[in-house]
Amino acid sequence: MIQGKKRDPDTMRAYEAVMASELAEVDKVKEAFKLVTDFFLLHSEHEIEVLRAMSDRENLVKEQIKASTIRSMQGILADAYRQATGRKAWDE
Repeated sequence: MIQGKKRDPDTMRAYEAVMASELAEVDKVKEAFKLVTDFFLLHSEHEIEVLRAMSDRENLVKEQIKASTIRSMQGILADAYRQATGRKAWDE
């Protein structure tokens, strides 16, 4: 579940719907992971815009690294999912 201050009611409802769905367990993990990481990427993209506007280079670089790390994690999960199931994790 999404931890910390950044809880979003819509994301939480979508997460709970995925977990309650009839999907196979591996697909629940895939969908929940994508949902949560997309939420954090969206938040990060907004934060990057603010930091650019404020000319806060130090925190901008940190936020860009965080977003890049999340994208890398999505790629790792997508590759593992493809190897385990023979299917693409998601369309992108």
